[in-house]
Amino acid sequence: MLDLSIMEFFTPVSWIFLDLVVIALLFYLMSYVIKNEKHSVFIIISIFTFITYTGISENLGGILRMHPYSPYRLLRIGKVALTIPILEAILFFSAFLLVKNLIFPKWLSWTKPFIIGFVGSFPDYIIDIVMNADTYVFDGLAHAQWNWHWPTNLQQVYENSFYGVPYFNYSGWYFFITYFAISFMVGAAIYKKTNYNSKVAHLLPIVFPFTSLYMMQLPTGAFALFGNVSTNYSMSNEFRMLAIWTVLAIIILVIGRKVKDNFDYRKHLPIFIIPLVIELSYIFVAVFRGFYYLLPACLIVLVIHGAFLGNIVRQSKKNQIDISDNVEKSLFININ
Repeated sequence: MLDLSIMEFFTPVSWIFLDLVVIALLFYLMSYVIKNEKHSVFIIISIFTFITYTGISENLGGILRMHPYSPYRLLRIGKVALTIPILEAILFFSAFLLVKNLIFPKWLSWTKPFIIGFVGSFPDYIIDIVMNADTYVFDGLAHAQWNWHWPTNLQQVYENSFYGVPYFNYSGWYFFITYFAISFMVGAAIYKKTNYNSKVAHLLPIVFPFTSLYMMQLPTGAFALFGNVSTNYSMSNEFRMLAIWTVLAIIILVIGRKVKDNFDYRKHLPIFIIPLVIELSYIFVAVFRGFYYLLPACLIVLVIHGAFLGNIVRQSKKNQIDISDNVEKSLFININ
């Protein structure tokens, strides 16, 4: 095992590298919003309320010993690495920006939050298995960024899983993002109806973590992950539910695969930069740490995601939009 720990900070080099990538992407997203969104205050506050939402949820998961995080981190929100909530927040907003520019039939428009959840959580198939494998030993105990094996040894608890990460984790992130997407889209619609009132912009996003957490704890939340309303950790049920949601999302994306006529990929670069930089960074760590057994799965996910985003770019180029004439300054709020 590589000993790459910076002991004075108690944080391994690979963890620091990934943290820096995520923080850089957060600043990139915020600068993009400030530059391109005339209602930027509402969006920026919403980004930080998503971070709060994730921080609360993941701390609860750690308390319940479902997936404890290593304490050997430079930046934390409670007992959770701060960059985990940031990571999911920026993936949400890049997915939202994409899905709002896809053409859905009216009878499928209600599925947009669901598709945002699917698109936003897709990089987790790379992120989570690398985080779970990127293990270091501190004081005789093994610590990963994302401990689906408890910090006692390198033996995985979840044998029938995706490289040591249980299937319900992926359905969990899927619907975790979906719940916030519902809150955000309803909130954005209310914000528009108030004629973009400044007080609403500052106060309404504060509600989003609580409405999202409420949806998550409903019996439907357990059903989405396990196929029943109890927390019965059946691997067959977990995989079955994940497969069902994935197939449904793919069918909906096939139906709504076309982008709007006024969509210009050059004005929506976070859609592509954020997920692809994250995926490539985690693959780099997998190679750097010698986790070659993860590469087939990582590369398959990267190719599928890259092909999907490449098709979006191809359609955008067919639109033949003059970027100098594309002066829309409400890229997030103008939901239709």
